[in-house]
Amino acid sequence: SIYVLHDNTSQTVLETAAVSARWNHMTYKSHEDPDGKRSSKLMRLKLVADSSEVGSEEYINDPKKNGHAVVMSRLAIRRSTHVKNWAQAVAAAEKAKASAVIVVNDIDNMEPFRMGLFGEDAPSIPGFMVSYREGPVLNAAAACHAEILIGGREQVLGEIKRIEKEASGDSIPRGIEKEDKEQERARTRQSEDDDKDEDEQQQQQQQQQ
Repeated sequence: SIYVLHDNTSQTVLETAAVSARWNHMTYKSHEDPDGKRSSKLMRLKLVADSSEVGSEEYINDPKKNGHAVVMSRLAIRRSTHVKNWAQAVAAAEKAKASAVIVVNDIDNMEPFRMGLFGEDAPSIPGFMVSYREGPVLNAAAACHAEILIGGREQVLGEIKRIEKEASGDSIPRGIEKEDKEQERARTRQSEDDDKDEDEQQQQQQQQQ
């Protein structure tokens, strides 16, 4: 599943099913949860798009893809003179240091399906295909660099609950928690110093008496 977050909060603009590419199992390790169900890695990334030709030098050298999820259309892949298929297109995004690719199947209003390799080497980043209906929302989200969550539905919903809990103040961010502990230790040391000074003053008074 892919969830688009609204203003980087726990509110979602879009929830859609995504079909994983055939090579995804090689890009990150799957693991088993306590119930024995296999699930993939949860990703939280900013979404970007690029109007330059897929696979071109301009496309590959675009720094805004670095560490983000890239949305591209299947039609843009077909029109490109630099790539022949989606495996090469995802590899081009990988060269631009993208972390994942979402392909919108905007040809003939087709539903998403599992992307293959066509004999190409497997990219080292995951790819996903979504329906043409999700294209406008994803492109609008990419224009404002919205955050998305990619993973199994239970994984994503669990992350959304965690974000909500953190936003409500029920969960203290680690940095603040560390700062609070340091302040508490400082107060403890100060209190111990004050007690020590008070004991010394009392001893001095007793000696004078």
